[in-house]
Amino acid sequence: MEEAWKEDISKTLREVTGLEPRNFSTIDALIGEDPIQTETVSVELPISRFPDPIAVVKQVREKMPDSSYLVFLGTAKNNYEESSSTVEIVVGRGKSQEDIIRLARTEAPNYDLETDGVIESMAKLYEHAEIGILGAAIDSVSIEIKEVKTSLTQLAEALFEVCGDLSQSDLYSNEEALAEYLKDNDFVFLWWD
Repeated sequence: MEEAWKEDISKTLREVTGLEPRNFSTIDALIGEDPIQTETVSVELPISRFPDPIAVVKQVREKMPDSSYLVFLGTAKNNYEESSSTVEIVVGRGKSQEDIIRLARTEAPNYDLETDGVIESMAKLYEHAEIGILGAAIDSVSIEIKEVKTSLTQLAEALFEVCGDLSQSDLYSNEEALAEYLKDNDFVFLWWD
């Protein structure tokens, strides 16, 4: 029997997006692993219709009945034709925003980090900034820097410590460039290849 909360959340997702929700979200799992997360509800947003999915996440968050409902960007499917690229808006239940990482089953296998290891690693960021988790997938977490507690340089160093793959970014390939980027931007995409 479907959980009642899923029906209520499906109605909200339908109202905000005009799309039909699913009683699961997808996970880019390895072959042989379950690619479905059944503790969630999701809609798959076509980027051509929703060019700012973060705004949709924030709009859905505003409509949640309480903080136990976690709304986030999930798995993205990037196709060569922009018109067919999609990203999931996912809603699940949890006690803290770190449960977003658990629901997405985020891991960093090349760094020998399973889900709880990613969460523990990211906890190092909290002494430098108040962050909000906007999205999570099998090997990535999208964060919003809400308030810097130390300095942008220290925050950039901590971000590189948590996610060395930031050095591959076109926007900020080193700590100095990331600190400069953070002067005007509050969104950081962390990924572990």
